[in-house]
Amino acid sequence: QKKRIGCENMKRLFVALCVIAALVVVLEAANVSFALRFKGKCVNNFCTTKAQSQDIATRIGNGIINSTYSNLPGSVAIMTQTITIQYNNTFSVEGNISFGVHLNRTNGLSFKNMGTAYYSTHNNRQLVSATLYVVSGTGYYSGASGIISLVGAFDDTNSVFENSVWGEVELPKSQENDDEH
Repeated sequence: QKKRIGCENMKRLFVALCVIAALVVVLEAANVSFALRFKGKCVNNFCTTKAQSQDIATRIGNGIINSTYSNLPGSVAIMTQTITIQYNNTFSVEGNISFGVHLNRTNGLSFKNMGTAYYSTHNNRQLVSATLYVVSGTGYYSGASGIISLVGAFDDTNSVFENSVWGEVELPKSQENDDEH
């Protein structure tokens, strides 16, 4: 006597297979979060900024924000950006961030702005904000995707550009245990 699998059992099997497939996708990726403060120069809408390894701490006490930024010995990050000024205080940006030691920076992320990037002028400074989409990666970041938030200020009087970035990057699972980034 043959047993038939009913419709309800097929639905349960299908749901179980979907859950297993979703878990495989989740387990196949690793996330990298980072925050860095960069400083450098912009010339003719091309900016190069540098950030050292850093310890960033923010404390809130009695309703007041207190942040400290300490440079640490170690690797550096170099961010290059090509900026195109558009209309109504907007701009577009694309570039990359490379990570490593001295000239050996083979790990990196390439990005372009996602949506509209904005700037406003205040006391000879252009305040900027942009959401950047990670379009590719090299080295450790090969296969990367993600989002980087950028806020900063460009000083018109001396061409200095200071910006802070916060990134959420997803990598293939195989890169998760590599400490060289």
